[in-house]
Amino acid sequence: MPTGLSTKKKELNQLDFADLENYTHQLLLPEYGVVDILYHRLKEIMIDEYQDTNQIQESLIALIAKYQKPNIPLFMVGDMKQSIYRFRQADPQIFLDKYNHFSLTDEECYESQTRRIDLVFNYRSSKIVLDSINFIFNQIMDSRIGGLEYYLDDSARLNYDYDGKEKGHQKEARERFFKDDMKKTEILIDIYNPDSPMDKEQYEAHMVAQKILKLKETMTLDGHQVSYKDMVVLMRSTTSFLTFKKVFDQYHIPNHIVLSQGFFKANEIENMLTFLKAIDNPYHDVALLSVINQPYTCSYISLDKIAKMRIEYPDLSLYEMLQASDDEQIQNFLQTFEDLRQYAYHHSPYELLKAIYEVTDYPLFVCQLVNGGQRKANLELLLELAKNNQQQYPYLYDFIEMMEQSQDIAPAIVASQNDDYVEFMTIHKSKGLEFPIVFVCQTHKQFNTQDSKERFMIDKQLGIALKPRVYVESEEFGQLTVEYDNCYRNMIARHQLDEAINEEMRILYVALTRASQKLILTGVIKSLDEIKDIMNKLIINEHPDIYHKQGADHVLLYDRLRKTNQYLTWILASILRHPQVLKECLEVEELSPLAKKLQGYHFEKHLTFDSTEHAMFSLTLMYNQDIENGMTSSSKQTLSVDNKTQEYYQHFTYPYDTTKPLTLAVTKLPNVHDHVYGLIGDESESMTISATDKGTLVHLLLSYLTFQDDHLDSLIQQLYDEALIDEIGQDVLYDYQKQIQGFIDSPYYQMIQQASYVYKEKSFAYYDKNLQQTIHGIFDLVFIYQNQVYVLDYKTDRIKKDNLDEQLIQKHQVQLDYYKKVLKDMYHQDVHAIVYYLHISRGVEF
Repeated sequence: MPTGLSTKKKELNQLDFADLENYTHQLLLPEYGVVDILYHRLKEIMIDEYQDTNQIQESLIALIAKYQKPNIPLFMVGDMKQSIYRFRQADPQIFLDKYNHFSLTDEECYESQTRRIDLVFNYRSSKIVLDSINFIFNQIMDSRIGGLEYYLDDSARLNYDYDGKEKGHQKEARERFFKDDMKKTEILIDIYNPDSPMDKEQYEAHMVAQKILKLKETMTLDGHQVSYKDMVVLMRSTTSFLTFKKVFDQYHIPNHIVLSQGFFKANEIENMLTFLKAIDNPYHDVALLSVINQPYTCSYISLDKIAKMRIEYPDLSLYEMLQASDDEQIQNFLQTFEDLRQYAYHHSPYELLKAIYEVTDYPLFVCQLVNGGQRKANLELLLELAKNNQQQYPYLYDFIEMMEQSQDIAPAIVASQNDDYVEFMTIHKSKGLEFPIVFVCQTHKQFNTQDSKERFMIDKQLGIALKPRVYVESEEFGQLTVEYDNCYRNMIARHQLDEAINEEMRILYVALTRASQKLILTGVIKSLDEIKDIMNKLIINEHPDIYHKQGADHVLLYDRLRKTNQYLTWILASILRHPQVLKECLEVEELSPLAKKLQGYHFEKHLTFDSTEHAMFSLTLMYNQDIENGMTSSSKQTLSVDNKTQEYYQHFTYPYDTTKPLTLAVTKLPNVHDHVYGLIGDESESMTISATDKGTLVHLLLSYLTFQDDHLDSLIQQLYDEALIDEIGQDVLYDYQKQIQGFIDSPYYQMIQQASYVYKEKSFAYYDKNLQQTIHGIFDLVFIYQNQVYVLDYKTDRIKKDNLDEQLIQKHQVQLDYYKKVLKDMYHQDVHAIVYYLHISRGVEF
């Protein structure tokens, strides 16, 4: 039976993502013939990041590959230790089943028709980083906690390729690595005093900032001094980004927050952007309806009230309908709304957002929701984003457009790739990337286990369960809702919690493996008692009565120690068995007795292998006062100005040319002299309007092409109906219709129809270091076709058909080369440029 939702979607000719998956399944049934076409077309199916496959994706592949005998060969690449997308329904068990059952030998392969190929070498990281990661994960990861074996599986560990990277000089390389103390993995711990003037996050941020400045001064990589862009700060979530950013600004450390698409899709961010859209255009009914139905202190008007008004005023816009109402609540909302609109005329989007936060109390509201701290941090980050873009986007419309382009990952704003700054990034965002020096911060933060606390639990293997509720009458309180416990629901919750902890361990693995040269892990503890507690548990771990998995004695930590709710416990429990760290603990009076006991177990005998021999660690314990002292010295260094500096600024002469404009249009770039093109022009037609006006009209019409089934007559009429062109413009476009139809009939139009992404009329700004100017322009069309980037520029130039391609290329070489340069800096791949001359229905490719 069709539901109301499915009926409505059918009326609107719309699908959601679940529909796409379901209909794809249906289309791949034999009776439709699609699977038969795909089966006979495909020779092999190759799947990357296979560990993040979900059951639906797996079944889609199976429908094609196993349509008939012989099956289409599958080539799957993945690493289950990097399966971190459980929230997207990724099922690492799919990968693990094949990993455990695929054949390893030629004989078995012949019988099973499966083959497992282990890629045993890691080429991203240095030997010291690899061995340090192995040292930690040998002790904490196995099939029970983490989801797969590490120490007991030789193919799971990270191995250094001496032959490939050291050209077989293993002995010399091993000796060199033992001496490379600068690349050792550092653990920085702040021992926090609650009576201190700052909170935990601020102290940790100061600790990291001071370390960055020290590395900048003392460390070299490949013979060059470390720069800010060599360093990245990774965190589990964006909650603390803003705190770290503000602290880094105090130290004059250039920094940049990298936000994922998930940030822009967060409910609280979408709500604020919708509010801004309503202020920018109150006749945007959807945006305004969203505002009045949100739980803001100035609105939250019931939909029933709006529905009654719609019946009374069926032909008015929502804004006009509200203005016609005499309802007190609506009038109060309109007063606040109009005040904000007036405020927006004279203030930046940053100041407007601040005013909205104050008027609506929305940040206070989101704090009370599930994951409220993260939601509030998102709103603060949005405010910071608006603040940082005040100069570039001072007007509300431009800021909204920039935010929408950021959501679509469109090539609208391209920054120079040579900026030297430290990046803040979530661990999920960093997946697939590498950085010379990686800070993994906030390791003391507790895991988010909210899913296991929900009343309603669902699991693909265990089924569905919930806590039942009943209504009970009470003499004192009236009707009460009583919730009962459910043992089966608790079992599912326990399983969900275990799965969450398993994934958190894999997330930590992803974070540590981003580093190519050096790892620095930071966190905060309340007192040394936390470290002493872990050391005592490590002593218990060696007790003969403690169960250890067979073959992992003295290596794998016992389950109770590993089932924790933070990364820092895993990290400390592992490194506190390393001889270098125990030696450092002997210098700490409170830790010395336990360190001596742990030294007596001689862990190096059990934990040192070829894959861990170069693991090097340093544990630095800092009190708040130590960090504050570093802050004081930094301030003095920043604020002190000697006589020579004073004299320099007193007689300062501005070193740059102030007569040259800061920005330059790409069409105004230095070009070849016009007389070179003397033979290009075509004077066979008379001019009814100026070439510039005609070009503007044609570009306007081209920007309305949908690349689906475009009809020029209806498009021109649409522009006229929307008052975008007058009767003269309409006549000009009708006269030019033949040339535009030539483009629609061209192979380029067909390419764009098949493109995976199409972006029209996208502006850009690019800083050119050679010219020392910001070059700005507008891409007529950018599209992604067969994983290749194309930029197409329309030209209405009146030229002769007999011109050679070389002449036409030379005419617009500078402009198109700049387009390619800008897009290449963004997409990091070569760009194909096309100039399409509408006058002669001809495209020229660069």
